[in-house]
Amino acid sequence: SSGINAEWPLRPGDSHYFESYADYTIHAEMLQDKVRTEAYRDYIYKNKDIFSDKDVLDVGCGTGILSMFCAQGGARSVMAVDNSKIVDKARSVIRSNNLSSKIEVVKGK
Repeated sequence: SSGINAEWPLRPGDSHYFESYADYTIHAEMLQDKVRTEAYRDYIYKNKDIFSDKDVLDVGCGTGILSMFCAQGGARSVMAVDNSKIVDKARSVIRSNNLSSKIEVVKGK
């Protein structure tokens, strides 16, 4: 664990915004957008020189798909941050893909 305190005070209206991303529906919709998801994946995989041995910060990581692409694309480490409960799913997906040693998931903003 990085020891980073990622809990910042919420401003009025923040809770609704962040919790709207806790629902799996929006993430399923984004993941099912094959053109979008594959475009991100292909860019990362085809440009490994940009990611190789770099530390990557994925803010608003959602399910962690871009974090995993970066880890598989050669990043030294990835910090995946999200302020909604979707981080629990990200941790599970990252663990299932054996990438926990490269990707740290943080709930916060």
